[in-house]
Amino acid sequence: MKRTVFLIYLITCVSALAFSQQANRRFKDKRQIYLWDVTLSMKGFGGSPDIYDKVVNAMTRDIEKITNERTEIVVIPFQDTDYCEIWREPATQAGKKILVDKIKSYKNDKITSTNIARPLKYVIDHVLTEDKIDILKLMTDGKTSASSKPELQYILSHWCELAALKKDAYGYYILLTPEAQDSDIIKILHEACRFETIETTDIDEIVSIACIQTVKFNIRDDFDKAAVVQLIPEDGTTIPQGYAIHITASPNPYFDLNEEVTVTGNKVVFKPRFKMSKQELIATLPQEPNEIIELIIAPANQAKYPLVRLIDQRCFMELINKPEKTLRIDVR
Repeated sequence: MKRTVFLIYLITCVSALAFSQQANRRFKDKRQIYLWDVTLSMKGFGGSPDIYDKVVNAMTRDIEKITNERTEIVVIPFQDTDYCEIWREPATQAGKKILVDKIKSYKNDKITSTNIARPLKYVIDHVLTEDKIDILKLMTDGKTSASSKPELQYILSHWCELAALKKDAYGYYILLTPEAQDSDIIKILHEACRFETIETTDIDEIVSIACIQTVKFNIRDDFDKAAVVQLIPEDGTTIPQGYAIHITASPNPYFDLNEEVTVTGNKVVFKPRFKMSKQELIATLPQEPNEIIELIIAPANQAKYPLVRLIDQRCFMELINKPEKTLRIDVR
């Protein structure tokens, strides 16, 4: 019973904070974090596939395509400790060149096990901050060591609370090889929010999409019009043609919404099915404060676009029940 009450409380807090973040997110800068497994298995040690150069090239392409110079880039190579090195630079041309040069020239000859928990804990404690939107790309070609697995399970089980309530972070657990598959870890990630599992070495082809805009809908002026949800792809990426989302509205007394819509021009257009007439809505809806309805978006054709991910599947529709302010200019 206590767990059920806590989960309801957590979901309510996450939704409330998500709406608050929607309003404040436009003022936040981003941080791109690469947690990079550099154990020797990446180079083929012990009979593993040699994917080291391929991953290095994909990482450098991913860094080079970032265009917003206010974005901070953090690269942390790791093995069995918190980190091997830590490199932090702004996404200026000079900063990106420094990071690319470090990545390409990095050398490592130590034979160690893989500890994913310790570097992830380091990122949580020393890199993530609530004043930035953090996107973490955790890349590994293997499972975490048996001794570190309980700690990793604990961290991932509490990721949603951390990422949505305490910070503003999103994570990718990138399986660089099939050997990185761990059913226990993947099960936790599937149940977590803001942490996606992807199996690929094409780091640079991952497209992160956020819904960062609250949909303002004036009942008096827009009743017969369509509504628009604006989608924002991660810096340097584009939403592929044909990508579609499924959009639904949380239970509410005002309108129904359950549609599959193709993304066009980084937006989806839908028409709410109101449960009342325009006059009934005007009489029912409060004028202050505006009614806020949560919208849930999910990929409709994920199998066709496995590297395109909605990193935040909540946005909000703000129902306005008062005339929009207008400016009248008299020309004499």
